[in-house]
Amino acid sequence: MGKGTWTEESSDDYVVYDEKIMFEDGFEKGWKNIKLVYSYGYASVPEIVKTISAQIVVNLLRYMVAMKLTSPFITRPGTFGTVELAVPEFEAFPPILRRQLDPFRHIRFETG
Repeated sequence: MGKGTWTEESSDDYVVYDEKIMFEDGFEKGWKNIKLVYSYGYASVPEIVKTISAQIVVNLLRYMVAMKLTSPFITRPGTFGTVELAVPEFEAFPPILRRQLDPFRHIRFETG
């Protein structure tokens, strides 16, 4: 491969793990020899994404009512401008909802 020449790899040439991408045949040694290219978005929001978003809001509100919270957010003393979610993430966005969104994740990249 020459400098500035990129070859798109098929999804059969690599495996995506949680925080890394493993190539079946490896790639050339050196610096700046991999380029990640992606596009994202839909012309309109898919219905399942709208439904899951609404469910997250419902989960937040249920937790707030159960715990008698007046706000889903908290601020810590001395952390001006920093806001944290007071509701545990697994309560608002449990694994079952995450799995339903998996089909909307698409990873494509090129190497060079």
